[in-house]
Amino acid sequence: MYFGFIGLGQAGGNIADLAAKHFYTSVAINYSETDLKSITNIPEDMIHSLLGSEGVGKDRELAKQLMRDNWESTVNFVKKHLSKPSIEVILVPFGTGGGSGSGMSSLLLEILSNEMPDKTFVACPILPANNETLNNKLNSLEALSELSDLEFCVIPIDNNTVLTNSNTFISKNIIYKKTNEEFISMINKLLEYTNKSSENGVIDRKDLRQIFSVKGVSVIGVAKVMDVSGTALTTDHFAKEIQESWINSIFAPIEYDQVIRAGVIFNGDDYLMELMDYDEIFNVFKNKRPYDLFEGNYKEKRGEVISILSGLPWINSRMQELDTLADEEENTLNEIKVVEYKPKARKKSVIPVRSSSVKAKSNPTDVFNKYLR
Repeated sequence: MYFGFIGLGQAGGNIADLAAKHFYTSVAINYSETDLKSITNIPEDMIHSLLGSEGVGKDRELAKQLMRDNWESTVNFVKKHLSKPSIEVILVPFGTGGGSGSGMSSLLLEILSNEMPDKTFVACPILPANNETLNNKLNSLEALSELSDLEFCVIPIDNNTVLTNSNTFISKNIIYKKTNEEFISMINKLLEYTNKSSENGVIDRKDLRQIFSVKGVSVIGVAKVMDVSGTALTTDHFAKEIQESWINSIFAPIEYDQVIRAGVIFNGDDYLMELMDYDEIFNVFKNKRPYDLFEGNYKEKRGEVISILSGLPWINSRMQELDTLADEEENTLNEIKVVEYKPKARKKSVIPVRSSSVKAKSNPTDVFNKYLR
């Protein structure tokens, strides 16, 4: 199947579960049995419940500590299900704002890549929206800092990008659903094109693996370059549509210092290919062009361009944004003065109490006579 999925924690498990629905070999790993019970498409024997705690309560450090007693069984579990030669690239989605996936992600990625050197592992961290809690932001910053030190291709899925591009408020469950479905749709598109033939050049599976083997950030853009309204079809129009597909996406905002590798899939009429000016498409990067470019040209659709960038710089601006928001929220909390209400002191002697002196036992007949005169 070429792509395999390891879903870590609840957010990663949801993406892996959707991938399984699309017939990708997928496994889910979590400390929470409750979260794992919500998985519907991954077979039960491909769900790995970690020992030590029923969830970690968004505690990243606890998730890491508990992996000391779980890493060997986890590696054996992954090897059992994802070692087949047909799986070459393993995507590892996980939420950065929680505890389980966020805490174990970098640790597991490093161990698995050492234990399974024939596979290409791609980290797929899911960043929180700006309106999520302070703890989610702090967890995300820690997880991303750890990940930035590793030698992996990283596809940063960003809930805040989806929220911003929607131009209106949408609930969390809608954001998650939209993000997960769009991500799997992109992966489907890439895999579909590797199965197509073309006299003008193709993107094959080895090309994709080359693209996803580069350390740094990677994003995927899908542009409909023929969707025009009063706009002339020019090289400038094509370039802008493709560049905007990197922005109007589900991924974190990219940095433009460099792009190392890129794949460009063009699907349209021959005359439109003349408008694909790579110098113009990549001129937003300081190095002007990727060091390596893979091209596939097909004639089935009117003007669809899929671009995959890799080896981009780290998402420093997005992390700085999260860091600034976290600082502001921490300062607000520190400025709040919480005062406990203290009632005024009273003498208990002013409160009438029943006499504690021992009285003679009343005769029930006398009590009735008192009330029934």
